[in-house]
Amino acid sequence: MWRAYLIEIMTGLVGAEIEMSTNGRYDITLNAVSHATVTVQKSSLTHIPSRWLRPWAHGVLLTFESEHEPETPILAGPFTASPDEFPDSLSFPVSDIRAIFEYRFASAEDFGINASAQRASTLSYSNTSLAFIAQDLVRKGMGKKAGHLPIRFANEIPRGQGGGHERTYHGYDLANNNIDKRLRELSDVIGGPDIMFRPEWVDPNSHQYIRWALHTGTHGYPVIPQNWTMVIDASSQRSQVSELTMNVDSSHYATRFYATGDGEGTGIRMAIRENNRLYADQHPLLEATQAWPSVSEAATLGAYASAGVDIRPYIELRATIDASDVRSPFGRWHVGDKAIVKPGPWHHIPDVERGLRILRSSGDFDSPHTTLYFQEDQW
Repeated sequence: MWRAYLIEIMTGLVGAEIEMSTNGRYDITLNAVSHATVTVQKSSLTHIPSRWLRPWAHGVLLTFESEHEPETPILAGPFTASPDEFPDSLSFPVSDIRAIFEYRFASAEDFGINASAQRASTLSYSNTSLAFIAQDLVRKGMGKKAGHLPIRFANEIPRGQGGGHERTYHGYDLANNNIDKRLRELSDVIGGPDIMFRPEWVDPNSHQYIRWALHTGTHGYPVIPQNWTMVIDASSQRSQVSELTMNVDSSHYATRFYATGDGEGTGIRMAIRENNRLYADQHPLLEATQAWPSVSEAATLGAYASAGVDIRPYIELRATIDASDVRSPFGRWHVGDKAIVKPGPWHHIPDVERGLRILRSSGDFDSPHTTLYFQEDQW
C-alpha cells in the first residue's frame, strides 16, 4: 500500500502522515525530474502547522509497503507550487529533489550578489569523466548560500577516473547553466552516465529522516549498477503482468542517410551511408538527413549515418505489473535497471527472453500496479 508523509527538504525530517485521496498519480523517469500529484484530505491537515505546506521548503515522501517488502521510499521531494483547492481536498504538485537543481546554476563558486565576479567566472573541467562532472556540479550547487540538501553520493567518482572529457561553463551564460539542464546534457551524449536521485531512510529502523542517494553511472559502465534483476514473463499463466502493450515506430526509414556536423557552407562536416543490401532487393532510394552541429569527429558522424540506414522498426514495450508481487516488488527494482522480459507471442517480436532497461514507471496511488516503459529496441 502507498503512504504519504510531509517532509522538510533541507533536513530530511519526516513529519506527519497525511491521508491521500485516490486520484493521485506519479511518474518516475530516468535521467529527468520525476513528478507526482498528491491529493490530500483537508481533514488530515487540521492540526498541521501551515509552514509544513510551504512550496520548496517542504514536500512529500511517498512510500510503498507490501507483505514481501518493508516500507520503502519510492519518491520524495518538494511541493513545487501552491495546491489546487477543492471542497474537501488539496491537490499538490510534487517533484523529486532533482527539481531544485532546475533553480541552481553551474558556477565555479558562490559569488552571491557580486554580478561582476559572476559574469567573469568560468567553471572548467578537463581530462575527466562525465560522471565526475555531474557529481561536481551537484556539489557546487549545494555549496552555495542556503544550498545544503541531504544528498548522499552513492558512488564517489574521483576526478582522475579516465574519460578524457572537457566541459566549460561560463558564468555569464545563466540561461543555459541550470544544473538540471547540464546533467541532462551529460546523460544524453553517447556513453553518458545515468543520473538518478533515489530517496532512502537515514535509519531504516526509526524512519525519522530521509536523504537522497545520488546514483551515477561511471565512465566504463554508464548505467547505474543493480544487485537484483526482475524477470517478467508475460506468457506465463500466472504472470504478474496485467497488461502488455507495444508501440512500433517505423518512421526511421532511409536507404541513404546524410549526417552533418560542425562547420558552415562547403566546409560542413558530413558522413553518408547507404544500405546496399536493400538496393539489391529492389528497394527504392529513400534519403534522410539529420544535423549534429556540435560533432566534429568523422567516426561519430559515420556511426550516426550508419544507424540512419538500419531501418528495422523501433519497438517500445509497456508492461503493467503488480508491484506488491514477490516477483516484482517496489524497492527491489528501480527505474534505470535492466529487467529480463519474455513478451509472449506477437507479430513484431519473438517470444524470447530479452534484457530491457526500465526508462519510466508511472501509476496511481490507489493501486499497487505500475506501468513500466522499456527502452526502445530493434528486434
